[in-house]
Amino acid sequence: NNFVVATPDTGGTARAMAYARLLGLPDIVIFDKQRVDAGMIKAGSIKIIGDVAGRDILIVDDMADTCGTICEVSKAGKEAGARNIYVCVTHAVFSKGAIEKLDESEVQEVIITDSIWHSEEELKPKRVKITTVSITTLLANAINNISSARSLSELFKI
Repeated sequence: NNFVVATPDTGGTARAMAYARLLGLPDIVIFDKQRVDAGMIKAGSIKIIGDVAGRDILIVDDMADTCGTICEVSKAGKEAGARNIYVCVTHAVFSKGAIEKLDESEVQEVIITDSIWHSEEELKPKRVKITTVSITTLLANAINNISSARSLSELFKI
């Protein structure tokens, strides 16, 4: 009951709603921000739509590149009273010191898939926990469904 699913930008609202529905959670939180330039968030521009006070946040996103957005919205969430912050991303690019940024951020744990390979050493930061989930079975089933002329959407029904 203390968890809330969040999206780090308005474009991920449908994704966050799908996660919340799968987890049986009643609402989501949206972090809205303004960019100064690519990869640069305007200082003080992050607005939180929804309630994070006293709650644990699960931020869901499709990709984490430099982790600048994740770190900034995590900071805003903590300032608004969030307890613990967890992140779940599909594609962990982790460029330009991303893991070091995560280590210095408010994030407790990052859950990623193995869609992009990283060495074990790279995924052992000092503080933040990084958990990798394999997608090999999902990919094998997708290939099987395609070759059998079956729908891919059936792979995502729970």
